Amino acid sequence: MDDSNRIRLTPDAYTVGWVCVLGSEQDAARALLDEEHARLPTPHDDTAYIVGRMGKHNVVIARPISQGKANAADVAVNMTRSFPQIRFGLMVGVGGGATTSPGPYGGTRDIRLGDVVVSKPQKKHGGIVQYDTGKKYPEGYRIISHLNKPKSALIAAANMLRSNHNCNGGNMKKYVQDAISRLQGWGLEYFYFPGREHDLLFRPEYPHPDEGEDCSTCDRTQTLGDKSGD
Repeated sequence: MDDSNRIRLTPDAYTVGWVCVLGSEQDAARALLDEEHARLPTPHDDTAYIVGRMGKHNVVIARPISQGKANAADVAVNMTRSFPQIRFGLMVGVGGGATTSPGPYGGTRDIRLGDVVVSKPQKKHGGIVQYDTGKKYPEGYRIISHLNKPKSALIAAANMLRSNHNCNGGNMKKYVQDAISRLQGWGLEYFYFPGREHDLLFRPEYPHPDEGEDCSTCDRTQTLGDKSGD
């Protein structure tokens, strides 16, 4: 759609900042917008922003020019300068290699392909672990620093989201299905659910093929556990 047919708001109307690192992450974030707005001029800021609405929130989405903490920090600084009313900043991306998470009523549960993982503070940890500030000891890797916990409003929202999901299933599945349909409608056919049979977690000591290769040739006897289920 041409920007002339889109709603145009002022920079002060946007209160949520969303930073992605990869192009695929930015595409997925864009597909989750309920409404995309006309782009705004950002003087003295070379960052390319996607603006729109998710629910009742006006959101700014941006991606650094390349990976790295410094580039992500530059985007965050520029975003808050160009959109001064941003109250919350989110770093959203894809990940892998996590086996379990705390269950809602104790114990643990498997993390499966396609799950959405939301960090939250607990005890002495702020919710986001900064691995590059850790140290390696003979008994293993020890984290010596973490980032500060998010604002209480975000923690309360995450708790409510978890309760909704536990009690009535929530709307997460519908949101994901709608986003996939939208992405495929844009011609991005590589966004699809590959099937539970490809949800494989390999043992940490099992070496992965060279960078850029998938796990299709890996030895499946080196996987951990049965991750079948809902």
